[in-house]
Amino acid sequence: MKTCRDCRIEKDYSDFHKKQSSSDGLQTYCKLCMLARNRSWAKGNRRGASEATRRWRAANPERIRVDRANARARALDVSATLTLEEWLAIVDFYGGKCAYCDQPFAELDHVVPLDKGGGTTKENVVPACKPCNRRKHAELIERGAYQRGYERGYADALQEEQKRARSKVPAILRADDD
Repeated sequence: MKTCRDCRIEKDYSDFHKKQSSSDGLQTYCKLCMLARNRSWAKGNRRGASEATRRWRAANPERIRVDRANARARALDVSATLTLEEWLAIVDFYGGKCAYCDQPFAELDHVVPLDKGGGTTKENVVPACKPCNRRKHAELIERGAYQRGYERGYADALQEEQKRARSKVPAILRADDD
């Protein structure tokens, strides 16, 4: 138990944010008091707060990408365990290129879409360029289908790749059994 320096209420350690430089490894203010203090500062410093937010967002685009993907997954009640370090390793593995066409990536793509039970996990995300991610939409598809699709006709390739991908997805993750 620890006492908050602001509200003077004794609270559980989980009610305090971590702070490595502190002797006990925790902030001196509880999470609720920190939130109130931060909101108060932001209200009195609108211009500074919005500028600081803009700078942080510009410096941390991948953190925002991962946080948004995890939030979408949690909203759909599917697994949301992807960390920034895992995502950066995945992007590095693909060399900063789209997993489907080798163009520079622009988005995080879920191999098994969220609405089909896939989560935001290291096993289920790949970097994708906007055209490939838009073309794939909420379908199951494997890497390479787009290249083969241009050669044989996209609809045929998409159907073939969906069948192949569905066979690899555990039954519990499938939205529908054909």
